[in-house]
Amino acid sequence: MKQYTQAGMLYVKGEFWEKAAASFLKGKESNRVAEIIDKVDAVKIHYAFAKTREAEGNIDDALTAYGRAGDEDARIRLLLSTGRNIEAEEIVKETGSLDGADRIARYYIKKGDYGSAIEFLVLSDCNTEAFQLAQQHSQMETYADIIADRGGIDDFKSIAIHFENDGNFLSVFINYINDYTSI
Repeated sequence: MKQYTQAGMLYVKGEFWEKAAASFLKGKESNRVAEIIDKVDAVKIHYAFAKTREAEGNIDDALTAYGRAGDEDARIRLLLSTGRNIEAEEIVKETGSLDGADRIARYYIKKGDYGSAIEFLVLSDCNTEAFQLAQQHSQMETYADIIADRGGIDDFKSIAIHFENDGNFLSVFINYINDYTSI
């Protein structure tokens, strides 16, 4: 009979939280879902609720629900779309999400913040692309600083060749090489 709201209310009385939330979602009663969502364990319900709240423009509820659903990439996407890039960065650094780091790097490239883009390209294991971006935008010192703790011998060699070709023999970079080769 498609009386989803009434079914949801009966499920609430019986404390069948997942079924109640699913019924309310089918009946487009997201405010009723919000009242019981803390009692729901089903990831599928949290994900559906997140999508609904995002479509409604209720960003904070959507972020919480995506978090409960374990979809960190959706949280990062949503945070970046609302200009909350610092929070998105924190999620990437906490979770180590390569896709999230790549998404943040693309965000910063669009914004013209190449230093931050390079940092997140390195975090997403895109060292070659980070190196090329550093070359294109005169950010090699930034790249060298970022790669210092994460790079391999080939990364250091590429940076050294770049600086040698530029005639720029940075003592800081030479120290990085010395530190790395002494390990």
